[in-house]
Amino acid sequence: MATLSYPLPGRSNPISQILAAMAAGLALFLGAVIVWTLGYQLMYAGRIFPGVSVAGVDISGLSPNDAAFKLSQTLSYPITGKVLFRDAGKVWVASPAELGMVFDPSASALAGYRLGREGGLFGALAGQIRARGTGADVAPVVIFDQRVAYRYLQNISAEVDQPVVEASLQVDGTNVIAQPGQVGRLLNMDATLIYLGAQLQSFRDGEVPLVIQEAAPKILDVSSQADAARRILSQPLVLTIPNYREGDPGPWSYDVAVVAKMLAVSRVDNGGQTEVRVGLDPVAHAPEVSRCILHRDAHAVLHPVCCDERGQPEGVVTLHHEHHPRLLQEIATMDKGFMNAPDEILELMSKVEMKSIAKLKTSVRA
Repeated sequence: MATLSYPLPGRSNPISQILAAMAAGLALFLGAVIVWTLGYQLMYAGRIFPGVSVAGVDISGLSPNDAAFKLSQTLSYPITGKVLFRDAGKVWVASPAELGMVFDPSASALAGYRLGREGGLFGALAGQIRARGTGADVAPVVIFDQRVAYRYLQNISAEVDQPVVEASLQVDGTNVIAQPGQVGRLLNMDATLIYLGAQLQSFRDGEVPLVIQEAAPKILDVSSQADAARRILSQPLVLTIPNYREGDPGPWSYDVAVVAKMLAVSRVDNGGQTEVRVGLDPVAHAPEVSRCILHRDAHAVLHPVCCDERGQPEGVVTLHHEHHPRLLQEIATMDKGFMNAPDEILELMSKVEMKSIAKLKTSVRA
């Protein structure tokens, strides 16, 4: 009896089958992409793909030349557009052409034609699908001559820029003159040009912000100090010793004209901030107040001597310790050194620099 035997078929590797299927699928996908992309380009050879526009103007299906003509006739933004600059209450309006913008319709049409034809196989396919599906708006090609825009901004800068001015306070005779400070302002034209370029590229009317840099003065306002100075000059100045008794020197009275010469305006640093202070400085501004000097003789007698404008003594009054002990004690407290200097001329008012107000604790009365 004859026996027939057949070989069993070998088992195939499942991994190899998966890889083969994937390779076949990838080849099929690439083939479909190539066919679609090239076929779509052949279908619209020499024409712009459907769904393409420039600055909102539809140029689908047109040749680059026809699209350029349509754009030049439709897009009048460089001439009729309005670009606004604003600074507080001032407004400047200019056309894009006045700001150095030139629209290139041929280059813009060519940019629309290249959409879906550049960027490699997948880039071209993505552009075709995007234009076909939701539409693709291509940015217009413009030439922005920044030199023209810079000159325009210079004209604005001439009206906007202002220097930093420090507040000032001065006394003219008996009049107090206060000048407020001013914040410095400078137009940053380079930064403004960046915003302007973006606005022109949008092909829409709009406002471009002016980039202005400000610098504050150290002292902006001196109105309160001016009011204080006017109050000082509103009446004569009278100096007296506290608890005044008969026989004590004084009182001393100075009219407004003399007080005005004594008035001093100074700038001081207060914790890193500059301030203006108003006070009395008789040494620097009122030589009349400093004409009284003290002369001590060998017998410990103090002689107040009043001098005229030339510095010549006008008279001598002898003050003994027993006559005015409180006054001499206060003077000794101010500067103990001069009490031991024999035959020395001592300038009381200039030495103490208005300490007759502070250390002698005199009072001011009308």
